[in-house]
Amino acid sequence: MVKNHFDGRTMHIDVSKRFYQIGDSGIAFKIILTNEHKGMAISNKLKRGLRKNLHIDKDYTKLYSICIYYLIENNLDSFDNLVICNDEIYKDTKKYLDLLFQGDGKYSSKFLYIKFNNFMFISKFGLSELIRIWMH
Repeated sequence: MVKNHFDGRTMHIDVSKRFYQIGDSGIAFKIILTNEHKGMAISNKLKRGLRKNLHIDKDYTKLYSICIYYLIENNLDSFDNLVICNDEIYKDTKKYLDLLFQGDGKYSSKFLYIKFNNFMFISKFGLSELIRIWMH
């Protein structure tokens, strides 16, 4: 059996409907092997209110990152790898998560992956470093 580096303590995060789409959205995580999971639903009315109160104005990545933060902040001991589906702009999602978890050693020790279709990229490096590595 081939060992996959995404086996074990890996958390996957996905959203059911993007925040700019009309209708209720759901965002959840699942930890591989333990099947531990947690999620939240955000009604269309709540999304409108959050966009107004948080001054998002089409910066849906900010709302996406805030939801991820609240989902995982108390579960940082439960995983080593974090895989986030590319539902919003990766570079901005990482930037917001880094700001929200600023100074949190548990978060900074995690490997953050972004999932593009069936490809995953690791991000202990910046996006430009990933592109440079990928191109060589």
